[in-house]
Amino acid sequence: FLSQIIEPSVGEGKPAYFNVRVYISFIKPDQPMWYRACKTCNRKVTEEIGSGYWCEGCQKHETECNV
Repeated sequence: FLSQIIEPSVGEGKPAYFNVRVYISFIKPDQPMWYRACKTCNRKVTEEIGSGYWCEGCQKHETECNV
């Protein structure tokens, strides 16, 4: 139960692992379910005119990114 997870004593200083089963009830049709991300910091990148991607987090240009 969720109440067991949010107890302050869960794990007591040790890692606690849980299996969670969820159901998606709504997906926004006007927004994609994924984004292009920087291979270094995993933040969202913007596509540059021409070729490549710009990462605002790393402040650098990359030729490849993660999807």
